[in-house]
Amino acid sequence: MRFIRYLSLNGLLFGLLWFGLVEHVQGALNVGLFFVWVLSAASLSFLTEPVVVSTSRKGFSAPYWFDVTFDLTIIGLLVWYGCLWSAGAYLFHMIMICALREKVKELNNAINK
Repeated sequence: MRFIRYLSLNGLLFGLLWFGLVEHVQGALNVGLFFVWVLSAASLSFLTEPVVVSTSRKGFSAPYWFDVTFDLTIIGLLVWYGCLWSAGAYLFHMIMICALREKVKELNNAINK
């Protein structure tokens, strides 16, 4: 169920950016870029203790390779169409997710010792 929710939200983001950047639908672009910046701002909380502990218990919604592939696709789309600041913001989001995965792995290793 969590993977379906992950696919839905990320598919929505991709669709908004695709229709905004490729098909030139201004409203879709506005909402997609807003989504990118909100995700980037929300990423600031990813390394807090409650988030790390909760993620350690629940696990991640998607496999690492899938998450990275999707994030790089979004960054590539943003860079291709010249949205460099938004691409940088989404890259920050991607880095914070990678750091969260490492923190969760450290916590799980400490618990399992």
